[in-house]
Amino acid sequence: MSEFMASNNLHICNIPEYGPTFISSIHQGFPDLTIINNSISNYLKNWGVLDTQSHSDHKYIYFKLEVEDIPEADFYFKSKYGQKKFLNFIKKHLHSFKTKLNKVDNIVYFNQYVKDFIDMIKRAAFKTLKKKPKRIVQRFSFWCEDLRVARNRVSKLFKIYLRNKSINNNQVLVQSSGSAYRKARAGYKKLLLQTKRKAWEAYCINYNERYGSLFNLVFNKYNINNEIGVKPNNNPNLSIKEKISYIMDSFFPGQSPGEELIYSPVVDSVDPLIIQDLELVFNVLKSGKAPGLDRIDYRMWRAVFEYDKDFMLDFFNMFFKLNYFPNCMRNSRIFFLLKDGKDPGLCSSYRPVCLLPTLGKIVERFFFLKLNRWLDQNNIIHPNQYGFREGKSCDLAISNIV
Repeated sequence: MSEFMASNNLHICNIPEYGPTFISSIHQGFPDLTIINNSISNYLKNWGVLDTQSHSDHKYIYFKLEVEDIPEADFYFKSKYGQKKFLNFIKKHLHSFKTKLNKVDNIVYFNQYVKDFIDMIKRAAFKTLKKKPKRIVQRFSFWCEDLRVARNRVSKLFKIYLRNKSINNNQVLVQSSGSAYRKARAGYKKLLLQTKRKAWEAYCINYNERYGSLFNLVFNKYNINNEIGVKPNNNPNLSIKEKISYIMDSFFPGQSPGEELIYSPVVDSVDPLIIQDLELVFNVLKSGKAPGLDRIDYRMWRAVFEYDKDFMLDFFNMFFKLNYFPNCMRNSRIFFLLKDGKDPGLCSSYRPVCLLPTLGKIVERFFFLKLNRWLDQNNIIHPNQYGFREGKSCDLAISNIV
């Protein structure tokens, strides 16, 4: 049971203090479990056991699930496949953006332009790329080619059985197809059970980590709890939105009353980017990095760049021309990770992780490239500065001292 719960990221909602769920003349216990996914455990409220007569040894269980604010299932785009369809969609809509880019002359128009451009890339991804739900990594793998073949055979026989049952009056044919389906299904279930058992035995025999995943599973270290333990003013009835707002205000307090954060520096003209600068940045972008709220990853931006390098060059140069970083690229997706051994009731026990839009990260790399080039050209950095510099190391510093 613990293996199943850990592998599938599930959470048991039963509260033992509320009494047993099963009471008979000779025994009582907790065989009736309320199990939900950890991702929505925060939305379960008022779990309990009713004393109402159920005409059975099992008691009624009640709970309330606040479904209004449950987020959509998390997924990512399989951008490695389907790029041809993705680019075909881009080709149909990119011409209008080329025309609009020539008319951009202020930050207000540019902010809306970038937002519309990102929305177009998102539409292209949703219409052309496959979506795959994010799941917790399994502790061991049992799926194999034999299981896939057996499953497909059972599915095929099931469809044949349903078709014969709906359109055929021949009872012999219906019974024979149903018998074949049930026999194949029984064989598939048996094979599935045997394969799981063998895979688990092989995993345990070949396991050589002293304090790895197997140790955590045996000693109940995988009890992942996504519940937000912060309770402002010790109020246990706060909604999930109120708890998140409280933590956000603690980590990101925002602007104080009367505080002015408007900063408009006077900037000299900046040398425009060239194609080689874009190639330098796009060639080192790593695939598989987590995207931001827009779900656009580096592969999509690289595909757009390879399709029309001149347009992307003019697009990125507009950031330097206007000296502006659009608001839509400042919104991030935030996760709060509970630190090991810390009190979940304190905001300081959590570590915020911000996932920014990938386009903003690319623009940051261009700013970083420009800054380093300016520092080198004006000889700003001391030659004995070895920390955080490319091509410098502790070995070089020690050799120069010696």
